[in-house]
Amino acid sequence: PHYPAARLWSDDHDLRLEGEEPRFPMEITSFSERFKGQPQSAAPWLLHWTPGDLGADFGSAVRLFLNQDREDFTERFLEGDRSTMQVVLSDTMIQVIRAVLLRPDLDAESDVQEGSVLWQARYWMNLAFPHLKVPAVRSLLEAHPASFHAGILAAADVVGEEAE
Repeated sequence: PHYPAARLWSDDHDLRLEGEEPRFPMEITSFSERFKGQPQSAAPWLLHWTPGDLGADFGSAVRLFLNQDREDFTERFLEGDRSTMQVVLSDTMIQVIRAVLLRPDLDAESDVQEGSVLWQARYWMNLAFPHLKVPAVRSLLEAHPASFHAGILAAADVVGEEAE
């Protein structure tokens, strides 16, 4: 090297410290300030993402905002309260899966990039409806939305799965 502290070598490694599922960023913020005058200002959480690019990296494309103004909710979430975690995770799953199912031109059965939004939606569909292919899950959403939502809510109970 010609300069002091010049880099001679660099290796990057991505590691997962917990579980196999990709995680996405979370941020605690005051909704009354951040979303002032908007309908979501009183919501306990908000999943921020744009469903247009389903090939995007899930961890980069999705962010969960927790409402700092709702201390009751935020405290339960941060403590890992089972029901709170289940409801937030199921809401996240429903939003992402619905975005995929509402695009009939999209072939969610084909090979997709691991870690992408589409890959995550497919993973969650398989978790919630292991014996159904994408067209059958789409039909369930359209014909029996209550069963669709209940199936995802049940799949989002990660604590219950760990206890079995």
